[in-house]
Amino acid sequence: MIVRHLKIRNFRGIKELDWTIKGKVVCLIGAGDSTKTTVLDAIESALSPRWNIPFSDSDFYNGEIDNPIEIEATVGYLPKEFISDDKYGLKLRGWTKEGQIRIEPDDEPDDEDEDVITIRLRVDKYLEPEWTVINDREPEGTKISWRDRQKLGVNRLGPEIDRHLSWARGTPLYGLLEEKSSISQVLSKASREARRVFDSNEFTELKDSIQKAIIESKTLGVSSDINLAAGLDTKLIHFGMGAISLFDGSIPLRLAGLATRRLIALGLEKLGVKEGAIILIDEFEYALEPYRIRNLLMVLKKLFEEHEGNLNPLGQIIISTHSPIVAEELKANELNIVKNTNGKTTILNVDNELQGVIRACSESLFSKKIIVCEGKTEFGICKALQNEWVKIHDNISMACLGACLVEGEGSNAPERANQLKGLGYEVLLFCDSDKDITPGEDELKKSCIEVVKWDDSLNTEQRVCYDIPIEYLENIIIIAKEIKGEQSVLYSIKSNLEIELNDDSKTIDDWIKLGKSEQVIRKAISKAAIDGEWFKNIDNGYKLGELIKRILPKILDSDLYKKLSEIENWIYVQANNKRNIEK
Repeated sequence: MIVRHLKIRNFRGIKELDWTIKGKVVCLIGAGDSTKTTVLDAIESALSPRWNIPFSDSDFYNGEIDNPIEIEATVGYLPKEFISDDKYGLKLRGWTKEGQIRIEPDDEPDDEDEDVITIRLRVDKYLEPEWTVINDREPEGTKISWRDRQKLGVNRLGPEIDRHLSWARGTPLYGLLEEKSSISQVLSKASREARRVFDSNEFTELKDSIQKAIIESKTLGVSSDINLAAGLDTKLIHFGMGAISLFDGSIPLRLAGLATRRLIALGLEKLGVKEGAIILIDEFEYALEPYRIRNLLMVLKKLFEEHEGNLNPLGQIIISTHSPIVAEELKANELNIVKNTNGKTTILNVDNELQGVIRACSESLFSKKIIVCEGKTEFGICKALQNEWVKIHDNISMACLGACLVEGEGSNAPERANQLKGLGYEVLLFCDSDKDITPGEDELKKSCIEVVKWDDSLNTEQRVCYDIPIEYLENIIIIAKEIKGEQSVLYSIKSNLEIELNDDSKTIDDWIKLGKSEQVIRKAISKAAIDGEWFKNIDNGYKLGELIKRILPKILDSDLYKKLSEIENWIYVQANNKRNIEK
């Protein structure tokens, strides 16, 4: 079974969602509170094998109980019995090769279509859930029983891991049983065996109370023929299906570490996939080390690749994650970016052409706003400044507002910004202005990408050296000496100043005394910084940023201050305005 399409109305944080689901391995990613878990809850509820699900007023969007909850899940690769006219054959819809429900002239399948059914779960203010199979020809639908929904094989790996480790009804272990009645036989046998081995004579602590009961009963006129003794009444012991569970030696597996329990539960779910199950896993990476995450994904991908092209393909795994490792390990087209704006949830399937940017910027995919820094220098400067911005903005960090920094890898930065914008993120490009960029600034702005670049066709090293007060310029040389060594730094600066290399001059004051103008000195230092790559890694860019943040209050009229303030405002002012509007 495979979920092909999902439609949600008025369920928890989702006012509306219309999602066409592609593939058999489906991963939901996005910032916190983007309703990823709610999407999994909706699928589980619509296809639930349980006969009833408790709902409350809080399950309605904004608690508006007059607007009913409606979840419609369209499922393909159906059990054979579902296709017969006695079941749902007259309710079948067509899933076209283009990946949509056939709508003209009606939704009845053509010969080349895949047979699918749409199951609708509706809950009104009376909180009574109703499951029906619907189509355009019969919108009112026909009820579908929990027994039939059970045949769709939906399993959810959530907080209740321990249940997966027992033979309770609906668990993967129960599904692996060839003969379901065998569980009842095992329980009956265990009950009889428990009564047989129970010997009250071994429990001396019971004898005194038994003797007192015998004396008192005879005093009250009970027949002297009665023979009171302690016995095991298994009716009073819970011998439900869940009582039979997996053990590690003599210890119940439910007492093992969370990672071990989760891995075994995942393994049992994987076995279920062979039967065409639909597996839902929230926070796939939870309690697992990175190497275990990678191994699990490798195993799952191999499982599906081995069955690629089969007439009766495996089922489907739909997961959510907050882990960049998961995003990096999966194919781009297995990722689906979830966003929620004022109750409208959108899910965008990632194109395989974006595999490179996914691997390079996987962490940013879990943010809302992304600053693409052209290079490591710009990245390091912003990283230093964000610590200062936290102090200015009431201890609110960029991360609290869902903003993150991404390195753009030089000339690739504009295209990277463009690609991330195409995935639905708010994007700002922070770049030099000494070279033309592709796509151009006008084109990026048309795509609603904010572009911050220096005036006067300069790169970052030039902008810093030209804008900071002359008394602080010496600090740049001091930082450079720590990074590159004194001899290398002085050699490069003197070469640009056209001063004899054996000259004793070492400071800006020395060079001014030699007749070099302030402007010439600034230019020489900036060129030395560029040629010597003083700040071309994130750590060294960070050191430069630490200097800049101390100087900014003294250069309010400079381009350096204005452009860095634009980035700060884009992160904070816009976010605060948006929050005020939402309030």
